[in-house]
Amino acid sequence: MESLKFCPLFSGSNGNSIFVSYGNTRILIDCGCSFKKIKETLHTIGEDICKLDAVFLTHSHTDHTSALPMILKNLDVKVCGSKGTLIELYPKICDYTDKIFQIGQNQSVGVLDLQVESFPVPHDACQTLGYNISNANRSISILTDVGFLAENLYSDVKGKDLVFLESNHDLNALENCSYPLHLKQRIRGDGGHLSNENAGKFATHLVNGGTKKIILGHLSGEANTTELAYETVKDVLKTNSITANRDVMLSVSERGALGETVLL
Repeated sequence: MESLKFCPLFSGSNGNSIFVSYGNTRILIDCGCSFKKIKETLHTIGEDICKLDAVFLTHSHTDHTSALPMILKNLDVKVCGSKGTLIELYPKICDYTDKIFQIGQNQSVGVLDLQVESFPVPHDACQTLGYNISNANRSISILTDVGFLAENLYSDVKGKDLVFLESNHDLNALENCSYPLHLKQRIRGDGGHLSNENAGKFATHLVNGGTKKIILGHLSGEANTTELAYETVKDVLKTNSITANRDVMLSVSERGALGETVLL
């Protein structure tokens, strides 16, 4: 049986893009780096950018959308995002409206062999979305850029085989890093990003709901490290009687680097 393939091409405040494929279907979640870099990184994992079927956007910020004009110009691909995201991006996409499709909150759409379902995520961009992606047998959730753990997330992201979960910053590291005060306030605010501690809290919920693999991502450049994210989430799991790499496979997608390819 063919596997559902998942690979974070890049993750972090310097650029985000995730590749998912199954059968004859190939999609990206976000495209927040150069077209050239996405093309080259896809080639590294044996994929051809020209074979992409769709790009789903979580929100409009440039670290998630910077390659969008070149993708629309060069590829025969559908681009999907919330109404708020598409309005904010309109100057960049207005020449390609035939390729643009709106997806509502909690809407499910079929893309050939895959089903993609959106859900609302609290963040300081208009109508930010997360996505659940599934085939007949396996399911993935992508949850990044999370200001706080809104109630709907506990039901929208539950029971998935694999979850890509934001673990953006350590609270002490954020307090002591060189970011200006307004940026620190934004990051830890309700429209900002999820701390390692809250990622651990949500990871506990995920494991109790049956998730078997969690990849932490979207790490801050100055207020986090790969080791700090991993150890903090592992420790929070441990306090809830969950042992990482026994009860759940836990890993971290290094900031700005090609992540692991997972076959489900």
